[in-house]
Amino acid sequence: MGRQIINSIECGNCRQCFDVATEDLEWEHLSDIGERDDDTNLHDFAIWQKVECPYCQKANDILFKAIGFSNIDLIKKEVMSMETSVLMK
Repeated sequence: MGRQIINSIECGNCRQCFDVATEDLEWEHLSDIGERDDDTNLHDFAIWQKVECPYCQKANDILFKAIGFSNIDLIKKEVMSMETSVLMK
């Protein structure tokens, strides 16, 4: 099975966009944030970590957030850059 890309983010240093895939995440740090207000069957999940830009090799802070029924049944996933230079655009 190939890389399962979640989405692309912009590097906070070189401004190049790059893909973040499931294999880039540190799944052992997945946190169950709790059940959702709009549906108590669903939970919010998150991982805060760094990923390296393939272009300039700078470590970028990211937040992986997901919605799912359990940590192995995630139905919506997104990666966001938490780099100040990207957030302030």
